[in-house]
Amino acid sequence: MKNLLAVCLALTLIGCGGGYDTIDAARPGGGIGNTVTQPNNPDTGEKTRWQYSSTGDGGGIFSLRANNYALNFFYDPQFSNVKHTPWIELEKRKSSSGAVTSAVVIFVNSNLSCTPSCRVSMNFDGNQASYEMRNSIDGVIVPVNDFTASQLFNKFTTSNRAIVRLPVIGLSEPFNANFDLRGYDVNQMKF
Repeated sequence: MKNLLAVCLALTLIGCGGGYDTIDAARPGGGIGNTVTQPNNPDTGEKTRWQYSSTGDGGGIFSLRANNYALNFFYDPQFSNVKHTPWIELEKRKSSSGAVTSAVVIFVNSNLSCTPSCRVSMNFDGNQASYEMRNSIDGVIVPVNDFTASQLFNKFTTSNRAIVRLPVIGLSEPFNANFDLRGYDVNQMKF
């Protein structure tokens, strides 16, 4: 009788979970413990190049980010076997008062001839313009003011393609970073 009771107890415990939470979370659409937000894009057969993340605390989410990596890369001018792929990061930040600000950051991971600022040529869906950018830290540039940041945030989120001419020190000419901007999900960047 004790053996039968032990077998029944073991079967009951196995039926209560026994490590199946990870399998549940891996199912399409998530499950218990799923922390990745799936994009709300219509299924067109194309995969978006946008990656989304957020930062929050007990009071809620206060920062939303969208990253997009260039389709191409360049070799480091000093180390010929090191590849650099630039990327853009768009951020929306919500203050404790509820005000929302937008930021645009371009990561290059190589020194730029942009000290303290420079005009960077950008082409959005065939429309060419130059934007005043400043060196944030080595290999990172940001718009020189809030107005330019707002313009670029809008361009990066409403265009299909962009070419950003990055003035990388050591290259014979600026590097044309090509971005596929299709599939941006505005819902992922709403508080």
